[in-house]
Amino acid sequence: MLLVCLLAAILSADRRRWGWFFVAYGLAVASRQSALAWLVLPGWACATSVIKGNWRSRETLRPALTAVAGLVVFGLMTAVMNKTHAQTVITDRLFAEFEARRALIIAATGALAFVLAGGGSALLLRLQGRLRPLTATQALGGVALIIVAAAVLRVGDPRQLMKFEHSSFAGPLGGCAILGLFTAAILGWVGGGVAVKPRYLVYAGFNLLLISLRPDLWDYYLGDLMIFGLLAVSMPPTGPAREASRTTNWPCHGLRVAGIILITAGVAYEFWCVLQFKLRLDRAHATNSIVEQAFRQGRVTPHQFYGASFGYIAWHLDPYFIAHEGAHDPHIAHFWNYLLYSIDVRTKYLGWLGTIEPFKSEYPAEPRKLITSEVHPVWWIFRARFTLERATPLANPPPHIPMRLEEYRRVPFPLNDGEWRELIAHERL
Repeated sequence: MLLVCLLAAILSADRRRWGWFFVAYGLAVASRQSALAWLVLPGWACATSVIKGNWRSRETLRPALTAVAGLVVFGLMTAVMNKTHAQTVITDRLFAEFEARRALIIAATGALAFVLAGGGSALLLRLQGRLRPLTATQALGGVALIIVAAAVLRVGDPRQLMKFEHSSFAGPLGGCAILGLFTAAILGWVGGGVAVKPRYLVYAGFNLLLISLRPDLWDYYLGDLMIFGLLAVSMPPTGPAREASRTTNWPCHGLRVAGIILITAGVAYEFWCVLQFKLRLDRAHATNSIVEQAFRQGRVTPHQFYGASFGYIAWHLDPYFIAHEGAHDPHIAHFWNYLLYSIDVRTKYLGWLGTIEPFKSEYPAEPRKLITSEVHPVWWIFRARFTLERATPLANPPPHIPMRLEEYRRVPFPLNDGEWRELIAHERL
């Protein structure tokens, strides 16, 4: 939703529809504070109008009023809405825990994401014949740069500079996807003749300033920057030479082939990511269900939720953490330290899916350790058995913080629509 709001805000700003911009901004800033950076869009429009000498025109006043109204809305939301635990222990301490070296690394990583997205956009324009074609020298230089990029990525993985909410970029396949981004960007930039819209550089710069204040860089922080990068690139005012756009030399053929390969691989990769995400959702739903049922029956205790999804564990343990050890802890996920590695969830895919190598049974179930077992759907048409078992104790267990169970408030996690409606009605009372 946030990226949709950003696209709507950019489109509205480009068309000077400041009322619609305010709607998109308001929806976004109500759920994510970093949307405050979007006010640089009306700020830029106002500044450029002032530079042109239009001090009192609508072209100056309307974006100025929009920016002021946006700040007022942000201030009201900050004052009226409940302050989250993350805002208390992280946002309120941004400047106190600021480190220049860390900020520079985050800013450099964000700038790289902007450049990669811009290069991908330039490649698409070049494939459409809207930019001048590559010469033989440029094509060979691009190949050399791609080889250098592959070698550099082999030595220093940029994924180590950030944390990932989306695990699709993990592993060798994710590394190939990163190399594909670099390849597309190099092929887009190496030919030159690209115009970059200055306002998007300003948008990206302001966004970089805000995310560099953060203690950590998460992958989704780069979403805005990549959108700005994609939209920043355009063909030069004069456009490509008509005769040049019809060139059919080998660099043009090679670029088309490379573009088709990259686009096909990108679509296939995204399709695989969707399937992986769906599988993770199905597994998380099934795991949460069997752990919650065992918890309600008293067969597991609050510190035995290991194996369930992060959100489910946070539902049960985060309120206790905030009231105790986490009251002043900036690491909002440290409730994980309450967990004992004493249960395990095993998955056995049923039917012919379970005969395929990646989906063969993870390990045979041991009935003597069984707590509960349920069959749940996965990937729309398949089924799998999820078994909750007592785990074999670890030789070197991680640090564990004991819980005072007499102070723990049990709030069942809703497992269906009826339970959610009952919980919401109860909370309103």
